[in-house]
Amino acid sequence: MWRCAVLLAFVLLPVSHAGADVAGRGSFTVGLNGPPAPPNLPFAGDLVFDSFPVTPLGTPVNLGVSVGQMTFTGAAVAGDASPSATFGLSAEDPDSSFAFDASGGGVCEQAGCVGGTATFAGRIDAVVPGFLPDGVFTFDGTAGLAFPAAPAGVFGLNAFASILTAEGAMVTVASGPSSYWDSRTQTTRTFAAQATFDAVSAAGGTTFAGLSSVAGAPPPGVTVSAPLSVFVDFETTAAVSGAVRVCIAYDDADQDGVEDGSAIPVDRLRLLQAAAPTFVDVTTVAGEGLVCGTVSSLSAFVVGVGDASTTSTTISGGGTTTTLPLGGCNEPVACLDVALTQALCGAEPINAKLQAIITTKLGKARGLLRKAGSSSAAKAAKLVARARKQLRRVGDRANAFVDRRRNSISIACGESIHAALDRIEAAITTSGFTRASHGAFFLSR
Repeated sequence: MWRCAVLLAFVLLPVSHAGADVAGRGSFTVGLNGPPAPPNLPFAGDLVFDSFPVTPLGTPVNLGVSVGQMTFTGAAVAGDASPSATFGLSAEDPDSSFAFDASGGGVCEQAGCVGGTATFAGRIDAVVPGFLPDGVFTFDGTAGLAFPAAPAGVFGLNAFASILTAEGAMVTVASGPSSYWDSRTQTTRTFAAQATFDAVSAAGGTTFAGLSSVAGAPPPGVTVSAPLSVFVDFETTAAVSGAVRVCIAYDDADQDGVEDGSAIPVDRLRLLQAAAPTFVDVTTVAGEGLVCGTVSSLSAFVVGVGDASTTSTTISGGGTTTTLPLGGCNEPVACLDVALTQALCGAEPINAKLQAIITTKLGKARGLLRKAGSSSAAKAAKLVARARKQLRRVGDRANAFVDRRRNSISIACGESIHAALDRIEAAITTSGFTRASHGAFFLSR
């Protein structure tokens, strides 16, 4: 453990719509700054910016010319998660007066660290003005651990705009296509993300920052891998309350239900909330180009891929995570029976008027499907179409109640209702009928 901690010290350091841009790139070297006292590990090193003219957030910058080389000192704290650490550092250039403080976390590519690489990423907490545009910045670096050679690597300095988040109910902010330098793959990567807040009582700014890596492991049955998986750190300075609906975009230009870059079926995409030692699957729905989840707090998120058996939807509410759908039913009438007796929003009470609509419409759908089971093929198709119409009405009314200013339901409740409707649709599909989506309108909110 002590040797692993020492190795971590060598590398876990320097470590409405808006956009993001690469603000600088370069290389670094690092070493211990005095004797280690695990889990506390002091370090020091040098950063050298490349001559790299860019225009982050619309402002011309070339840190290779205006700054050149910097020195840094800091400390890492080795974590229990295997193998990870948190870090804080201060960097300065006496010649140019440029300086900044950063903090974050890091993780090795393989157990033991030696022979592989380690990646660290974190937000810049303070920066001397005059060298960079107004915005939020991250430091993102990856180093090789080919001992006895001194650890050295590459880094990116990335800029992200702060998006105005106004007061109100059901406030949505979106990043738009955002680019950043990924030190792990040494490429410029792009993502898009959005967040919807139940309530904002005081305006502020929301940022979506792309990171190369975050400490932690995906849950069983889910993998995280490039190029599909991009870590996005969500943060807001607005005063918010209630649930937050977070989404990360994926590519499916031809809308065939398969992610374009990886050929992975969309129904296997999972939204994971990054945490050490194990990420949490917070997925509520995937479709219409977004993988979404509902959470109580913001942090880093990433899109993962579930195995062939991991295609059910999960919802978060009342402080717990419940795996849907509807107790694992696979026959449409049975699914409706469960939906009519189950609390679809967990501990959250559903508006009485909406609950009456749900009970009435689902009851009608169940009756129509029962008749379809003993009818001719032609008549059964018409009865099923009428049943689906009842399900669509439930989904539409759920959306309307999420949007209401008074006596509304939360985003989590609305998505829970849609997840149940989707499960009923899936059961209809496996019974030989064409599936229709009830989540499209909700996703396009």
